[in-house]
Amino acid sequence: MALLDDEFEFFFEKAWSNGLPVVPPTEERIERMLSGTKRSPEEVLGVIPPAFEEVTVQSAAVHAVMAGCKPEYMPVVIAGIETIADERLNTTANQVTMRGGAPLMVVNGPTPGRSVSTEAPVASVPASARTPPSDAPFGSSSPTWAGESRGLHR
Repeated sequence: MALLDDEFEFFFEKAWSNGLPVVPPTEERIERMLSGTKRSPEEVLGVIPPAFEEVTVQSAAVHAVMAGCKPEYMPVVIAGIETIADERLNTTANQVTMRGGAPLMVVNGPTPGRSVSTEAPVASVPASARTPPSDAPFGSSSPTWAGESRGLHR
């Protein structure tokens, strides 16, 4: 992707941003992100509703770059995607509820040979808002879930 004059506006117009900053996913950044996993970029991690599109390791890396992740976070990103795609979670039912619930993934402890942690507060920002992070609601009234995901402890 060539750098644009105003990347923030481009991402917002494409609905690739909820108003928070987005890191442009250049080929170099995607390759660096893929260095955080030994899994094949073409491997399908699952099918995610509501569009029911396949998510590959490559597309997960693109989104991880855009979100500002580090390559060492890829095992957790992949585990999260596999969990959301798991039919037992029933993500489709969660998305059609009138309550507007959303899953929350809680990561605790080190992944093998790595430590992934954050000291940032959990914030929930509406998908159509341009709310600055400082104005985002602290926490979330959404139901939370936690569980061991396949791949997280590999």
